[in-house]
Amino acid sequence: MLKERRVEKGLSQSQVAEIINTNRSYVSRFETAPEHCNPTVDVIIGLSIILDLNRTEVFEYFAENREAHVEFEWFI
Repeated sequence: MLKERRVEKGLSQSQVAEIINTNRSYVSRFETAPEHCNPTVDVIIGLSIILDLNRTEVFEYFAENREAHVEFEWFI
């Protein structure tokens, strides 16, 4: 969801990183392995603003991916 929206907006990972005051590799991780991310409220708000998404959508994106990962690890 985040990558698709970023691409729709014509933004690079580096541009997003600069706007939310982080590095490009962290933005890449949001897009490829959100289950391993623990973004701050500031990052969630920043992403919602620059990607024109509801804050709840961004929060749920991370929460849903984390829940799926935790459930999978439990069965291993």
